[in-house]
Amino acid sequence: MRSLVTKMHIAAIATGLVAGSTALAGFSTINPPAAGELGHLDILNGLYGGSFTQDGVNFINGGAGGDINALRIDDFGVGADKLNLVNGAPGLADDQIWDDGIAAANARAVYAGDSQSFGYFLGESGGTYEELFSVSGAGFGVSGSAVVDFEGATWRWGRGGNAFGPHSSLASENTGGRDHMVTYKITGLVGEIAVWLLFWEDRDLGAPQSDFDYNDLVVEIRAIPTPMAAGLGLLGLGGLVGMRRRPMN
Repeated sequence: MRSLVTKMHIAAIATGLVAGSTALAGFSTINPPAAGELGHLDILNGLYGGSFTQDGVNFINGGAGGDINALRIDDFGVGADKLNLVNGAPGLADDQIWDDGIAAANARAVYAGDSQSFGYFLGESGGTYEELFSVSGAGFGVSGSAVVDFEGATWRWGRGGNAFGPHSSLASENTGGRDHMVTYKITGLVGEIAVWLLFWEDRDLGAPQSDFDYNDLVVEIRAIPTPMAAGLGLLGLGGLVGMRRRPMN
């Protein structure tokens, strides 16, 4: 079943714009993947099954029943609103600053030679990169996970691990103000209250092998209710420093 898209994205669908084509207002351009690597369409097919179809900036009709959609979140230009972990949706806010919820983060894919880590910066600006986990493996065979309580908090996601990071989901904090993270909201997964897929570029513009195909690190974020979080080894914001990180079951 095809999900409705906001008016903001209808223009993208009508003009047939695709990843790697002419830039669309509010969205960073995704370049084609390097030889031997997978692009967003194939990564979505590998993670959720079925055969997704690209529809403007979105990918739709994936999964075994054709009812899973990946809806692109604006990269910039929506305004001062923050993207809510549970209730956020395309057109309501861009993906640079997030707020409120309990997040289960899992590394899902890596197509890069550099080492990768995932974490966050607390607040709407400034602060230091707090690593949640380092990522091991390549392709879909990767590991790295954590659960963290952001209830009542505001944060930016972050990627580190190599000489070019850490990068922030807030583009103005990166070298040259470059956007290093592309976000989709994944809808149609039974029993989930909110699922997000974050695609990262791990090298600064102009650095050797920088290509901005946004497939170097892929992290899935699932919003989870408090009782479940307690059983998964919750990382509270007040006790992250020095606390042993426990992987999600």
